[in-house]
Amino acid sequence: MLDDETLKEVGRFAIEFSTLDELITNLAASILECTEWETAERLTANFTLGRKLDLIGEVSKQLATTYQLTQPYDVLSTQVSSVRRLVEDRNTVLHGSLTVKRGEHPIVQAKKNKVELTPNKLSKLARRIDAAIDGIPPAYFDFMDAVYKVRRAK
Repeated sequence: MLDDETLKEVGRFAIEFSTLDELITNLAASILECTEWETAERLTANFTLGRKLDLIGEVSKQLATTYQLTQPYDVLSTQVSSVRRLVEDRNTVLHGSLTVKRGEHPIVQAKKNKVELTPNKLSKLARRIDAAIDGIPPAYFDFMDAVYKVRRAK
């Protein structure tokens, strides 16, 4: 059905996404600003990745509104939106229905999202994951630094 190169890229995609998932899990716990890390972990333990992204988005929006931090919030919000699109692609690739037609590239579909299962397309998705892994931490830390600066100034 799928050639070895495609299967290898599916595995790479899954592993890369696992790293992104762990990063988002830690940011979701961190944004709660609990004194004890274990408390934050317990509060977010049963959240799906989508819910963790919601939490980051909701708390950062509240903080941005409270402290009038439009620019750093916009940067963080853009990164969160990018990860949301990756979650949709991950769900499609790993949980969607596979269609293989003679003479065509395999397609996997979930809901309205379709992904062509070719090594090139999967490699592009993995690079988008890498970009998110590189992009969201500085956006988060810059945002939270701005929050702390405003708090200290008050």
